[in-house]
Amino acid sequence: MKKLLSLILAFAMVFCFAACGKKEEGGIKLTEVKDVTSPAFTVKICGAKITEKDMASYSMYSVTSDSVNSTGTKHNNVYVGYKFADVLTAAQITGDASSATIVCTDGYQMTFEGDLKADGVLLAISKDGEMFKNGPWFAPCTSSTTGDFAQDLSKVEIGGISSPLAGGSKDKTEAGKDGGSETIAFPQDPVAEDKTDKIKFADFSFKVNGKEVKNADLEGLKIYRITVTTKNSKDVVSQNKYSGYVLKDVLAKLGVSGSKVTVVAADGYKSEVAKEMLENDLTIIAIEKDKETGKGGTVWLAPCAENTTGKYAKDVVEIVVE
Repeated sequence: MKKLLSLILAFAMVFCFAACGKKEEGGIKLTEVKDVTSPAFTVKICGAKITEKDMASYSMYSVTSDSVNSTGTKHNNVYVGYKFADVLTAAQITGDASSATIVCTDGYQMTFEGDLKADGVLLAISKDGEMFKNGPWFAPCTSSTTGDFAQDLSKVEIGGISSPLAGGSKDKTEAGKDGGSETIAFPQDPVAEDKTDKIKFADFSFKVNGKEVKNADLEGLKIYRITVTTKNSKDVVSQNKYSGYVLKDVLAKLGVSGSKVTVVAADGYKSEVAKEMLENDLTIIAIEKDKETGKGGTVWLAPCAENTTGKYAKDVVEIVVE
């Protein structure tokens, strides 16, 4: 059966340019593929379980992808599957979908930054004529970076959005201007993405126990980007992306240790870092917030396991360790 499906798929990819409609946008060519049956799959989209049966009424498309991996190796692949825009429609997701957390069946997670509704972003059932094994591919063929692609897709989360089909109640709300409330879902486990080879920070400067620390002093440390959803004292919810170095890695790199850590802001405000925050790998000294650098080269203390803004500190100019 699998061989038959592969043969049908290969035949479709060769001849469907003549037989089916074709759309070109921004260099991406989509070719509708007919008479292809998808293997069974289940992917959670913002909590909603979407299966091959839910997608049966939607068209499939073939897209050729050209991408480059971190070592500079070029890849050319042909993906066949459903437009991710149609997958979101099936999950009853509306509105902006410009960033998402991608989770695979083996637990691997990453953040994709790009328009999920753009033509060329697929939930793919095949790659180069081979059907998936454990789960579909997340295939953003709009991207030229191989690292944005993922196999064995299990779950997709879009910060602050939950599908009406997910069921159950959400545990956080944001007050509306009309006195009502808008339901907001908080991600349970922020993901630290390794961006060491992908981000180069602008100049920054802060002090640790009086000694100035600049870019070169932290060279060699891993750089992470973490997406967090937080609420402030007025219960207003926001989502931000912090990029920087794990705090305990910074202190180890500088040869500093102690049981009490305090961060000092440019205006003199001081905030003590709780022990559990100091020991957490999700607590970072962020050089960027939403890809913007701090005012005057300052940094942020971002305890990304926390969901209240009061535990974050901006305009940090010094860290004191005792």
